[in-house]
Amino acid sequence: MPRFPPLRALYPLALYPLYSLALTSYLNDHVLELLSVKGSSMSPTLSPLYHSTGQRDYLLLSKWRPTRFLARGDVVAFWAPHKPRHLVVKRIVGLEGDVVRLDVRRVGMGGGEMGVGVWGDRVTVPPGHVWVEGDNWRASGDSNLYGSVSRSLITGKAVCVVWPWGRMGEKPWEEQGGGGRTRVERMVG
Repeated sequence: MPRFPPLRALYPLALYPLYSLALTSYLNDHVLELLSVKGSSMSPTLSPLYHSTGQRDYLLLSKWRPTRFLARGDVVAFWAPHKPRHLVVKRIVGLEGDVVRLDVRRVGMGGGEMGVGVWGDRVTVPPGHVWVEGDNWRASGDSNLYGSVSRSLITGKAVCVVWPWGRMGEKPWEEQGGGGRTRVERMVG
């Protein structure tokens, strides 16, 4: 008659999947995350084929202290102020204290209370906030629509593209300067 190990000996094996799940969850919440870039608001820098084929780029995001050392040109993921359950990816154009000269092509695009027309052609980014924009100004809901974004809404900073394979490891946001005509007139720091 075969002898089976006591159930007590199997407990450690049963716990490995739980440990793995807990570790994966922690890493995803606090260290690194994979995020798909939906829509064409960051095209042609990210997801350039989304409009025609639906192909998305996948980014590796650093979630470890994501608001530390933010710089103009960084690509970040954040919770949209006007849609709290919607995670979006945009480029930082202005930092706190910067005077941002808005792109005249976009004046009035916001239309509502937070529309660009309300601010005129210049905005000073308040303390603890950043000004973000998509690279495709025709298809981007960004700070021109909802104003400066609180740094506390930023969940991650883009590290590199991980999909599609042909672009793996690339940082196209460093090579392409963004598509808008928005300019920073007075930079702080």
